[in-house]
Amino acid sequence: MANSVATLVAAAWGGEGETKRIGIFTDTHLGYKLNETALRLEQSYRLFKSHHVDMVFNLGDICEWHNPAWYKKYVEIREKVYPEGLPPEIYLFATHDHMKAKKIPGDKEHAKIYEAVRQMLKISHDRYYSFEVCGYTFLVYPQDKNYARMAREIDAACKAHPGRPLFVLDHVPPANTVYRSVNGGDHRTRRIFDSHPEVVAFTGHVHGSLAHEGKIWQGGFTAVNFGTIKNPACSGGGDWHVAVMELSPSRAVIHRYEIEKGQELDPAHPWSLDFPFDPATAPYRPETRRKTAPTPAFAAGASLDVRRLGKPLRAVSVTWPAASTPGIGHYQVAVEKKVGDGWETRSVKSVEADYIRPEAKRSKSFTLQFVSGYFDAGEMVRLVVTPVDFFGTHGAPLVRELEIGETESWQTLYAGIPAPAKPGAFRAFRGNTWFKVPPEALDVPPGTPCRMTIDVTLDLPEGVAASFKLRTDKSVIYAHQGYIYTPPGKSSRRYVVEFPRPAPAAEPFNLFLQRAAHGKIRFDGFRIEARKK
Repeated sequence: MANSVATLVAAAWGGEGETKRIGIFTDTHLGYKLNETALRLEQSYRLFKSHHVDMVFNLGDICEWHNPAWYKKYVEIREKVYPEGLPPEIYLFATHDHMKAKKIPGDKEHAKIYEAVRQMLKISHDRYYSFEVCGYTFLVYPQDKNYARMAREIDAACKAHPGRPLFVLDHVPPANTVYRSVNGGDHRTRRIFDSHPEVVAFTGHVHGSLAHEGKIWQGGFTAVNFGTIKNPACSGGGDWHVAVMELSPSRAVIHRYEIEKGQELDPAHPWSLDFPFDPATAPYRPETRRKTAPTPAFAAGASLDVRRLGKPLRAVSVTWPAASTPGIGHYQVAVEKKVGDGWETRSVKSVEADYIRPEAKRSKSFTLQFVSGYFDAGEMVRLVVTPVDFFGTHGAPLVRELEIGETESWQTLYAGIPAPAKPGAFRAFRGNTWFKVPPEALDVPPGTPCRMTIDVTLDLPEGVAASFKLRTDKSVIYAHQGYIYTPPGKSSRRYVVEFPRPAPAAEPFNLFLQRAAHGKIRFDGFRIEARKK
């Protein structure tokens, strides 16, 4: 993309007075459960065709990883649905499309790998690209973008057309905007967009369901996230969704569809963005939406069913009914320990509600287990379940006390504070940080059931969250669902992850703290154990 404002736009589709329909999806991950993702991809294209879209946007992670056979399959699916020829398509280049590709020394931005993807998919544009639709400028960026370039180009486009909406297609959402961007968002793009109210950011990456009303956000700018068609388990138990946007000179209207039957989600309330944008009256500001949403609540007489599992205790099971009010986004489930005459939070988990699903498919109740590592033998605890709506409003909780008796016995492999942290002391960190764990911490045969318990206090800047992984430089020890996600701000929590000891790696596993740009950390306890036979 040229730096000159006069040459900023590379292509144009449609005049300023026209209305265009654009099919939008993201994180197609073709190759993950190949038959399933291939079917969803075909259904998505058929839905787009049924709505006579003029363009298609794929916002990144096109395939599960860089596999030529899958890109060939992608082309076959497109051409099967559109034998007469495809409408113009825009693609974002993201991390999954260079995974497992042959590494090219010195190619920091994976340009040659992306070029191979571009050729295999017959993509007509480069990683960085710009175009116009209906008089609006669209800027396209790869996931591993040059941020200085992005800031420069956005600034130039906004100065060239003051007040005119600027659409930015970027794989990772700006931090602390749309649903799931607290842990998975990008703080650098957030800083860039915050100074440009004209920006309308379209993103993917964090998955989640398009039925979740938190997928659209407005503050100093506008952000919309388009979920995934990879797996409904990554969408809070929801169904697969895509969007069709009607773009006209005065507004963008985003219709969301369930792809299998082509049914529109909440057709009476599509997401409508009126232009020009006024942050003061933006309808999708969380605080604006909280004012009209009902306070989350359980039905009168609702209670928790709390059960001990195993003797000695192996886990505690908590079951609660679905909330009675609409728009529930998740349930916050806390373990609190008795401290004097009060209670102190030990751990909190989030369970996604399935209000995002059609009413006939919604659960009547939910169950969560806390393994024995969350408890100390003989203590008194209470379980607290709080309903939380799409916009972060907490309702009245259900509470149940429980006395913990004897807990199952585990063999301690390592107990201490991972270096360079020191017991009882806060340590400042910046960016991704490794905390070393001695090799003997996992000195057991492969396949041995193990668990890691972390008691940690974090002091993070407002809006900054973090995550932990037990990993080598090349591999993660447990699956994505086992990652530890911490809340933003200040927190003291216990985190427990159970996992089978993997095959010995060429290098030792260590604790990796990522995502948080900077903050302070204090380890109040850390141990790795193996289950006793």
